Amino acid sequence: MESYDTLFISALIGFVVSLGVCFGIITLSSRLHFFVDSATSDKPQRFHTDNTSRAGGLGIFVACVCACVIFFGFDKPILGLLFGSLIIFLSGLAEDFSSALSPKLRLLLQCFGAFLACYTMHTYISDLSIGFQFPYVVGILFSIFALVGVTNATNIIDGFNGLASGVCLLIFVAIAVVAYEVQDWDIFQIAILTTAAILGFFVLNFPYGKIFLGDGGAYFLGFLAGFLLVSLTQNTSNGVSAWFGLSLMIYPVWEVLFSIFRKKIKRGLSPMQPDGVHFHMLIYKRLTKGNAKTSLWILTLYTPFVVLSVVFAHHSLALIGISLVFIVFYQLIYKRLATFRL
Repeated sequence: MESYDTLFISALIGFVVSLGVCFGIITLSSRLHFFVDSATSDKPQRFHTDNTSRAGGLGIFVACVCACVIFFGFDKPILGLLFGSLIIFLSGLAEDFSSALSPKLRLLLQCFGAFLACYTMHTYISDLSIGFQFPYVVGILFSIFALVGVTNATNIIDGFNGLASGVCLLIFVAIAVVAYEVQDWDIFQIAILTTAAILGFFVLNFPYGKIFLGDGGAYFLGFLAGFLLVSLTQNTSNGVSAWFGLSLMIYPVWEVLFSIFRKKIKRGLSPMQPDGVHFHMLIYKRLTKGNAKTSLWILTLYTPFVVLSVVFAHHSLALIGISLVFIVFYQLIYKRLATFRL
């Protein structure tokens, strides 16, 4: 009971810190005009009408660090995870601040941060739940690849008020539920603390978009969710399938994979080049015509797949099936929206 009380207090502090930092950023940004996403920029992914700070991730990251230190103390593995997360967060924050980092440098920093977290936490992907295991070095390299992938995938879906943060809320709550079920307490506690930190940002971001998540926030949440899923699914004693991570994060993962195919294979463009035909953008343009409505629409579609992933967290074939159904569902909707004419 005492540990639950401490967890609740730590989570409450995380929520308050996140809310307070984000509110402070909104106030300072309006006066000093830093970390501002201009309403007049020509970015294809711009759908807001007011100059808005994009440093909301700073509030979430600071809140997570505070809450974890309060709850876990100066536990070395947890500090290693936070330090690895810091590197990845800073790679995005630098982009939010000045757009000075090249895509290659940003990618290298993310790889280093992922390696540091895997090494210090002694966590990597080895078991794919199909009777095959990776050797240590291959497992580490594959883990870095997967973590960097979900890190950038989360950033790609960040385009409307409450979309990326809402998806992350669903993911972290799902992680907490499964971790609680299998009594993996460290993962459960980190997921709860992160959920509280996201909520402090979310109440200012949705529905009116007073502050944006930014690349730093999206990178941090995507990486942390991916790392917790690796930790949860690679503990062979709890029976959680390695495919739980893919099924749970199938929306951002498929969004980035399909985007690479659409840009590189079909159009001959760089996968790093932004465009205006992502799934969420088409829903906005063709269907909802509303920023917050777009997020609600997608979150409503995505929630059943999250629930099913939790229910079948121990069943690899069911999780693979859930992922495939989502992909078919996504493609049918995308094709219909892409050919839709007003």
